Order: sequence, then structure tokens, then C-alpha cells
Amino acid sequence: MVVANHSLIFTRSTQTIALRIVNPAFVLPKVSDTTVHILASGPSIQTNAIDLLGCESVIFVNGSISLTEHYKFDKIVAYIITDPRFIKHNCSIPLQYYRGDYPLYISALVAEQLWQDAPDFLVQYADHIYIIYPVDRPIDDSLIALQQTSLLGKIAVTLNKRTRLKHLKHSPYHSINKKIGVSWDIRYGFVEGGTVALVALQLAYSLGFQMIHLYGIDLINSQQPRFYENQDNAAPTKLDKAITHRIVPSFDWVAHNYQQKGVQIYNHSPISKDLFTFIPYRAD
Repeated sequence: MVVANHSLIFTRSTQTIALRIVNPAFVLPKVSDTTVHILASGPSIQTNAIDLLGCESVIFVNGSISLTEHYKFDKIVAYIITDPRFIKHNCSIPLQYYRGDYPLYISALVAEQLWQDAPDFLVQYADHIYIIYPVDRPIDDSLIALQQTSLLGKIAVTLNKRTRLKHLKHSPYHSINKKIGVSWDIRYGFVEGGTVALVALQLAYSLGFQMIHLYGIDLINSQQPRFYENQDNAAPTKLDKAITHRIVPSFDWVAHNYQQKGVQIYNHSPISKDLFTFIPYRAD
């Protein structure tokens, strides 16, 4: 894997594919709606009225794309995978349900895992797959606004190809609070928060949605299988260790910042309804 011409390049024998990197020059697709629904994979999503979202804009993450087997969605905005462990344990899901009808946003690590486990998938859908990256781990130096970091931050990126969030506290593209943060424009990198749903939130904001609804963000019952799993094939999770100190504070930081810009976020999971300060619960 190499980076060239703002693309991630993969080569095998005589075949080469290029996956476009979402960078400042990238033109994000225009959306016609003001409201979007982010569908995650917590078991509680089975209690939501998903059938009512058929004509609404939706974003899938990880295994929630399998909802397309049982429900019809007319306005799928995006599908997002940022953790290579999902591919390692559930590669069959994107292979079965993704058909290239809408953008698939993945991290470089996910792309590498797919190239290892399902290279034909990348070849088939290369024109619909886009690489997004964590702001503290840019794919190359040109993808981060170094002039917005401190001198130590510039040195860190130059020497280690990585920067710390605290060095981005003056970035106009992010709002950083110690070890958590949020992106105002995903083309300049997203801020990780321990779950792909937070990346989906940052994409939704970057696309211009003004009201964002979250489904299946259960968190505190993370030992329960996701709705598309059972006890025998459930993939391991690291949510428990990070919920209190990273994930919940990150959700609240994102919501607080976006609310100041006029964007409202609602949680539809009865499991996590009392976890957040800035994300109100709304029953169906």
C-alpha cells in the first residue's frame, strides 16, 4: 500500500486500484434533506420503528447495513467502517449487503484488512470507496493543516507522522478538549472517540445535516451480541473499558459543539438514555 495523488494505492500482480482519500480538495456530496438517521448495531435497534425510515436519509455503520435485508431504504447517504476488527470478524456482512449504490467510507486500516481478506471487493467497488482518517494519524503530511498546530505539534507530525490532539487546539477545523474532540469538516480528519458512530456523527455534520438521530447506541450492554450476531459468533468489544472516560464524554462534546452551531442530536436507545448530558432521549 502506498499513497500517491491523494489516493491509497493497492497492487497485486498486474492489477492496481486507487482509493480516493477524503482530503481538503475532496468535494463532499450534496444532501437534500436536513435530517439524517445514523443506524448503529446495538440490540435496542430491534425495538425502534425502523420501517418508518424508508424515505428518510440514513447512514449505516459496521453491521447495521444488514438491516437492508429486512427493510427498504430509499435514501442511503453512506456506509462507514473504521475498525479493521469488524472486517476480521464480520467480513461477510459488507460482502453480502454492499452493492456500490452509495459511498463507503473506510479507514486505511480497514482498506488494508479488506485487501487481505476480500481484495475482489475493493476492486469491484473502488470507485465508490473513500478513505477517511483520524486527525491524529494523517495518511500523509499534506492532509493536515500543520500551520494550525503548535511548534511541538509540527515536530511530532514531521518526525513521527502523528500528532497529539492537544497540538490541534487552535485548528479551525476541530474543537479539542484534552483527549477528546470533534471535527467541523471531516475532510481535515475525524476525531476518534472509541466507536464508529462518532465518526458517523462527524460525517453527518460535514455533509450539512441539521438534525441527527442515533439508533442502536446502547453502550452499557456491550456484552450483549449486536443485533446481527448471536452468542456463538459475537465479535469481541472494547467498549466497557472506554465508556466512562472516552466514549460518553466524546458524544457529549460532539453534541455540545454541534448544538452551538444549531445542529440537534437525539438518542433513540432506551438502554443509554441516561448516559448523556447533551443528547436528549427521544422515544419513537
